[in-house]
Amino acid sequence: MNEEVMNEARKLIGKRVKERRQQLKISQKQLAEACGIGLNTLIRFESGRFWISFKQFLPLIQALDMYFFLAEKDSPEPWAKVMRERWRNPADKN
Repeated sequence: MNEEVMNEARKLIGKRVKERRQQLKISQKQLAEACGIGLNTLIRFESGRFWISFKQFLPLIQALDMYFFLAEKDSPEPWAKVMRERWRNPADKN
């Protein structure tokens, strides 16, 4: 996986976390404290500038009442279709 794809993924994940936090009307400070991560870490993660560890990520999505899942890219499941529509592979721009 190239750096451009990694950067795109980081931004997409951070943006979705931020949207969900705002939807729940939780401040960054409240969420950081609930997850045991630093406020600056959360700010950088939401902005797509920093990867948090998996150990930090799991409590974060739990606090946001979200699911984390792995699926085959070609799965016929409706949620997999949504992910395909949201994900843009920079290598496929041509």
